[in-house]
Amino acid sequence: MKNKMVIENDPRYRMFSNQSVCTLEIRKPSPYDGGTYTCRAVNDLGEAEVDCKFEVKGGITFFRLLMQGVPLSVIDSYLRERNASKQERA
Repeated sequence: MKNKMVIENDPRYRMFSNQSVCTLEIRKPSPYDGGTYTCRAVNDLGEAEVDCKFEVKGGITFFRLLMQGVPLSVIDSYLRERNASKQERA
């Protein structure tokens, strides 16, 4: 769920489960995708929920770098330098 709304049949989202690990993929993320996501697991022994607050920062540039295989540490360094440079100009 996103913000208490079921997203299971929304084509913008894909959900995977592999060896009891669940993954949510957000296609072409944008600031609109920010919110609270909830994962609910149910089996014969009961049920459990976990929430995750998600905020999209950096726009598509961050995701393009990530999709091109640039390591997160390199992207983080780049974004920190870019933000520091912007603050110096201000």
